[in-house]
Amino acid sequence: MALSSSPMGPALPNALKAAVLEYGKSGQPPKPWLKPTKRASGLDSLYYAPITEDENGVETYGTPKVLAKAISAELSVELIEAILYADDGASEVVKEFKSGALTLGIDDIGALVAQDLTGCKIDSNNVVVSRSEDGGNPVAIGFRAKKANGKYRYFWMYRVIFNMPATSLATKGDSITFSNPTIEGTVFRRNKLDGENKHPWKAEVTEGDTGVLANTISNWFSTVYEPDFTSVTPTITISTQPAATTNVVVGSITESLSVVASGNTSTPLTYQWYENTTASTEGGTPINGETSASFNIPTDLTAGTKYYYCVITLETVTETTTLATVVAEDPVITITTEPVDTTVAAGSITESLVVEAVVTGSKAINYQWYENTTASATGGTVISGATAATFAIPTDLTAGTYYYYCILSSSGASDVTTAVATVTVS
Repeated sequence: MALSSSPMGPALPNALKAAVLEYGKSGQPPKPWLKPTKRASGLDSLYYAPITEDENGVETYGTPKVLAKAISAELSVELIEAILYADDGASEVVKEFKSGALTLGIDDIGALVAQDLTGCKIDSNNVVVSRSEDGGNPVAIGFRAKKANGKYRYFWMYRVIFNMPATSLATKGDSITFSNPTIEGTVFRRNKLDGENKHPWKAEVTEGDTGVLANTISNWFSTVYEPDFTSVTPTITISTQPAATTNVVVGSITESLSVVASGNTSTPLTYQWYENTTASTEGGTPINGETSASFNIPTDLTAGTKYYYCVITLETVTETTTLATVVAEDPVITITTEPVDTTVAAGSITESLVVEAVVTGSKAINYQWYENTTASATGGTVISGATAATFAIPTDLTAGTYYYYCILSSSGASDVTTAVATVTVS
């Protein structure tokens, strides 16, 4: 079996050669593979960090500096691809990073930055002189771009060599119009090995993603981010526990329980809520389907006390919330204003009797007024149509004394009866 280099790119990397030799019975030459360009807009930070190299080319990064006001960034990546063959058929496709092209739209690069990035020289008159012998100095490039959801994605390119910035000028009448300058660079893998003995070329992170620490984002442009592959012990932090006690009204339950927690790895947290018959966070029964950070209290609870808790899992670690007690009570009607005794004049009656009341759970209240021949709130006669909180005293009453009361009802609540209101007709 023969191995050959693509006429369009460098020889097959050693790792890929070994793979083809081990697995392939027949091989295809590797080919460069260009990943489609990605364009990032909404940039508001653009930094570069100077690179110094030791005798082996291993990079040391300087303190990041502001490059310019960023307008846009375009990145295309070129990979070397090899197909691994086994049993006379394609078995696996392996791709390895070759290089990338980074194009930045900026407002103004400035003389000092141009000197750092492109190798040009500022002479004694502060004139930027570009010479044919000058070559760009390798730098690391960092920037961030706003996503559609308002969060930022942060980047570091570990080794970039730039050309001189391009600026287009156009004359129009007596003026010269400048277009936004661009600076183009080639992205390479860095020489310095990371903790897994590989050569990184890019680092990126999105704020707010699971496992991303706040200081990773806040320090992103303070230093060039260094990959960290040390083992992380999964840890769950509960910042908000479920409410200790929640009172609900039977028949109108809309409340929920919730927990706010975070983990220190990129693995998503999982949740399982439990119900219990005792005030304990052990020995409960898992509630089917309740596997999110919030839990809607069942709407069909009857009066009584219920207990709930949540078990949160991150990989092999679990954390249990504190106990949440739910007290379910039947709705209760409370009369806030009783009907009052009233004296009216026969033949010109315009007065009314009024009752005011509230019920827990914000349920509807039903009213029924009664008349009686004695000053008693029992044994009266239903007054047809008198089903509102206000009752108009009949206008055809003759001189004498009359007695009225009202019975209030609501779904799930016990009926409540008002005091007797005496109406004296003179």
